[in-house]
Amino acid sequence: MNVEYRIPTEEVNFGPHRSDEVGVVFEWKGGIFRAIRKDFVHEIRSLFDSGLIKELNSKELIPQTCISKYRLENFGLVLSHEKIPVISYPYEWTFGMLQDAGITILKVNEIARNYGYQTKDGHGLNVLFHYGTPKFVDIGSFVPLGTNKMNWMAYEEFIKYFLYPLRMWADQSTFLARYMLSGRLNLIAHTTFYLYKYPVLRYLKASTVDKVLTNIYKFRKISLNSGLLSKKGKRIDLLSWLLRNNLLPFQSVSFAKLSRTIKRIKIKSNEKEGNSGTTFLARNSESVSSKLETIEEVLSRLQVKTVLELGGMEGILSCALSDQKRYDRITYAGYNYHIVERLYNSIKVCNITVSPLLLNFLNPINNIHHLSASIRLCSDAVLVLAEIHNLLLTERYSIHAILQVLLTYTRKFLLIEFMPLGLKGSGGSQAPSWYSIEWFRASVKIYCEVIEEVSLDVDRILFVLKFKDERKI
Repeated sequence: MNVEYRIPTEEVNFGPHRSDEVGVVFEWKGGIFRAIRKDFVHEIRSLFDSGLIKELNSKELIPQTCISKYRLENFGLVLSHEKIPVISYPYEWTFGMLQDAGITILKVNEIARNYGYQTKDGHGLNVLFHYGTPKFVDIGSFVPLGTNKMNWMAYEEFIKYFLYPLRMWADQSTFLARYMLSGRLNLIAHTTFYLYKYPVLRYLKASTVDKVLTNIYKFRKISLNSGLLSKKGKRIDLLSWLLRNNLLPFQSVSFAKLSRTIKRIKIKSNEKEGNSGTTFLARNSESVSSKLETIEEVLSRLQVKTVLELGGMEGILSCALSDQKRYDRITYAGYNYHIVERLYNSIKVCNITVSPLLLNFLNPINNIHHLSASIRLCSDAVLVLAEIHNLLLTERYSIHAILQVLLTYTRKFLLIEFMPLGLKGSGGSQAPSWYSIEWFRASVKIYCEVIEEVSLDVDRILFVLKFKDERKI
């Protein structure tokens, strides 16, 4: 006998989660659920009955998903989802992460086609990373295949969202590719990309190029337009006959072929350093090992459950912390592309439970419709190691600006590594007269209580700070 439990609406947190015509995602008692609207209950049950969700679960292409015993007022069904530790957006991914996310969408559609389904969306917002594994998260995106079982209604969107940015990134237009993914420039138009990629086309009128490309993609969609083919006329009759006999070109999408195309895109050598498949994380010196152990001991005393490392140490500390299995969530957010890319590959190869992001915390790429990084990544303890001296002396940020931003990322504690010698300690110029440990101590005391100062090395002091007013952000 199946006993249903009704979730009290007042206990539900819909929060920042997206909703669509099929349903809405919500949090309840630490779990992630999706409430299905009454008009779509039959479609979702049919989706589960088909066996598609079972196969996607088994291949870990989606968060583990099932029909729950719960019910929510005004909805007809509640699904239960595996919780992804950190929400990241495509503009916070590395080249490799974007590539893997695109391939995941294609794998999902290749399997879905066997069950008579496809996804109606081809964008990256439907993918989240569970550490080093991209997972498709939008159950509401699955719709039955149309008349032509081999075409894909989201093909054009996929091309704009994945193929074009990856090719631009591979050409070292990293900044432009990431900003396109943020939605600031929306999805790049076919004409814009072709004029960028193939300069010879600039000798033609842009309107001519646009007309040709528009008609090409319209032609690709002919087999998806059931309304068009239901009309009468000699041309329509000819199109219908060609379609029935599989003689009309460009009316099918091979997910395997498209995956190979995505995989073949490579960043030029001066943009991507080292072997992307090689792990690099190790306590490779006695001094590094000692430093890590000291920081680990401090965090243990603080009894924190979530940790965010903002740059520094190439993610070595985050990976060392993950070995201890005592933290609910560990996130590494860095602005150096090469470091974050190598960390991501190490996480994939070694199954490390750290969530990587490509992020400049002082100047992040963002989208006003998305949750800010400081809300999504907010943690019990934030670590800023071997970064402050560069921000102060090279980037010329104010210590007050830095601390005020860091305040938004932490709930309780802030651990900052201060280097009294500044750039001189790494072979640079002499630090200015105002730059001293006394100055730094006085500055942080404006915002924080100094719990302790721990010597990590000759020129490295770890300030363990607690904000005077703990805030839930």
